[in-house]
Amino acid sequence: NQLYLAKDHPALAGENFALAQEVCYEWLTAQTGVHVAVTRDNLLLGRGGGAFNAAFVKTFHPERSGDVLWAYEPYYLCGGAGTTHGSPWRYDTHVPLMLYGPGIQQGLTLRRVSPAALAPTMAQLLSVDAPPLCVEEPLFEALQLPKPTP
Repeated sequence: NQLYLAKDHPALAGENFALAQEVCYEWLTAQTGVHVAVTRDNLLLGRGGGAFNAAFVKTFHPERSGDVLWAYEPYYLCGGAGTTHGSPWRYDTHVPLMLYGPGIQQGLTLRRVSPAALAPTMAQLLSVDAPPLCVEEPLFEALQLPKPTP
């Protein structure tokens, strides 16, 4: 749910680009089903998006993301039926994860974790380095290995 503006269009030169973001933001937030929106400029400044600011920041990439991002109301789908798994709502972000096999500790973890923790967990199991840009810790509680001390 991202809107891209043609940055190289002459009508968006100078301060008009920021103004165009604001106009689109205002229009989007007035639409039925839109819960919250945030502009590129506000994301880059670390503000906007309300309670979902962290979710917007996690999905935002300055070189590839849109200029205005938004999230729909809970359970709202724009057109058609089905699901997108792209909303910031708990029912859409909760992803059960099950690990099974050698090196896996039997048990249940109820703490909130990211799917991004899977890569460093697998790296631990394979005794290799985690991916270089990995920011999540392994799911140590799922491993039969002790958690390393800092």
